Amino acid sequence: MENLIKKLMEEAEEKRKKIIDEAQSVLNSEWEKKKFLIEKEYEEKLKKMKETIDKEIENEIINFKIEKNKEILSFKNQLIDKCEEKIKNKFNEYLNKNIGEIIFQILQTINDKKVKILVPENVNLKIDGYEVIKEKHLEDKFLIEGENSDIEFSWENIKKTIGQELRKEVAEKLFNGKEKGI
Repeated sequence: MENLIKKLMEEAEEKRKKIIDEAQSVLNSEWEKKKFLIEKEYEEKLKKMKETIDKEIENEIINFKIEKNKEILSFKNQLIDKCEEKIKNKFNEYLNKNIGEIIFQILQTINDKKVKILVPENVNLKIDGYEVIKEKHLEDKFLIEGENSDIEFSWENIKKTIGQELRKEVAEKLFNGKEKGI
């Protein structure tokens, strides 16, 4: 009987070890599967996070470049505006100094003797055969009013006519011809 109990105990011990080994094997197998899934999920999330961070950094760099380009463009436009203002002042200086000659040359190109010439109040001008009227509201310009058309000679009209070409030429001279679309 003792042998039988001993034998039953040994068989029970072997079954217990076998059950524990099988349980351990199943547990290890499940653990490896779960570990693989967790690591795979971690790698996917890490990859997405890196992509998101890379995109954010790229967007920040692009936005930074855009802002700096805007600042540069604004500064260049300010320089062009200053040059344009100097050209305007030189034009007006030339106009005021040579207003009589300019008007005389224009009158030679038109065949209408029935025109009125309106000049700034401070201009002393007499042209035989033409009515010259001094106007308080005129400054840095003159008008020739005829029956069929009127001519206003001023910086504003010159700028309306050639303003874009002038800005382009100024930009090319200032920035060595490297500017497009200022």
